[in-house]
Amino acid sequence: MSVSNTAINYQPSAIGKISKPLFIVFTFLLFALAASAQTSFRYAAINVPNARETVANGINNGNVIVGWYISSTGQGLGFRLASGHYSSIRFPGAAQTYAHGISDLGDVVGNYILPAANGGQTSHGFLLHAGVFRSIDCPNSTPTAVFTDARGINKYGTIVGTCNTNSGQHGFIWKNGAFTFFDAPTNGSGPDTEFNGISNLNEIAGQVFSGDNWRGFWKIGSDLDFLKPLLARDNIVAGVNGHGEIVGCSASVGFFAHNPEAGETEGAEHFPSLIAVRPFNVANSCAESINYNRAIVGYYFDSQFMRRGFLAIPQ
Repeated sequence: MSVSNTAINYQPSAIGKISKPLFIVFTFLLFALAASAQTSFRYAAINVPNARETVANGINNGNVIVGWYISSTGQGLGFRLASGHYSSIRFPGAAQTYAHGISDLGDVVGNYILPAANGGQTSHGFLLHAGVFRSIDCPNSTPTAVFTDARGINKYGTIVGTCNTNSGQHGFIWKNGAFTFFDAPTNGSGPDTEFNGISNLNEIAGQVFSGDNWRGFWKIGSDLDFLKPLLARDNIVAGVNGHGEIVGCSASVGFFAHNPEAGETEGAEHFPSLIAVRPFNVANSCAESINYNRAIVGYYFDSQFMRRGFLAIPQ
């Protein structure tokens, strides 16, 4: 196991303010709580000023958003959006930094990229807590393709993500410096599981490569349920909230599922009804995270096939 503290405090750099329409949506969100399932959403764009592309990956119950963007010079950097202001996140010395999840306490997780001696790159997970970065690397990482990605964190400090080890690619749970690995059932040739998010109730969102497609699932304890039948088009479950509601994308369209366990009976496989999350009526989108108020963040592709972040709230 490789877990190290980087004794460099995080000094955010201001990179702009949110637009007026997004500010209005945030103001509404502070006073509105969706009490039941909703079938439509109000959307606002999330775009880091002067960025080529923006992806919103995580939102906590305080409505603080994190994600990443491609700068005007082509560098990947993380961002944090709080109280109408963007700030950038960069792991010290990293070539690229990507923020994926944020807890209710403000802890941020993601991954950063370093150049490798063979001319390639290595990916390492990170935790940003109280202004200090900590590297998170899975044990027994493959020497030729080091890869660890921390993707979600809850208020108890439990982190989930994915990594390559000598035995393949696995989902992981990290708690107090200890790793637990998980491989979802698959019809593929080997373990190929990714964990994407975790709720405060420890429900986990993820996907597994099975039958030549990604197959999304959600998991709590020993119970695991798939989003779609085997051999359905690529689908992932990217986020889950404290209600047990899930978001993700299926066949390149974002979705929200209010009660994915509804209709499930002993011994019978059940697949939930999905509500489309399609900001501005675009063709391709993905919902990445959902908080307890049912605010959703994610990304979509514009007419130039560039990624743009979005915020959706039920109406």
